[in-house]
Amino acid sequence: MVEVNAGRDALMQIDKALADRPERDGRTLKAAIQRLAAFRDHVVERHRGEGGTRWRPTLERLNAVVSVVMAAEFPIGEIPWDELSKARDWLDAILREEAASTGSA
Repeated sequence: MVEVNAGRDALMQIDKALADRPERDGRTLKAAIQRLAAFRDHVVERHRGEGGTRWRPTLERLNAVVSVVMAAEFPIGEIPWDELSKARDWLDAILREEAASTGSA
């Protein structure tokens, strides 16, 4: 459950970063990246533990979220706010799917 909470924490950090735009708070984005990494590790463990491909699509989407948050933390040019907003929605969907699959709220 700690790892799922890490995903929720990452979502809150992304929400905070989006609320603060156009200002970029590196600490908020750094915290989001750290929490995303913990949540991603949880999904990787599940993927390996089940020995199948069930979690591959989730991992692919989660990797996309990590990439976008990294791009916002270390932008080349303008901060990709629209993409960060989309990544936020992707993460929210992943967390909802996780909650549905485990029966947690």
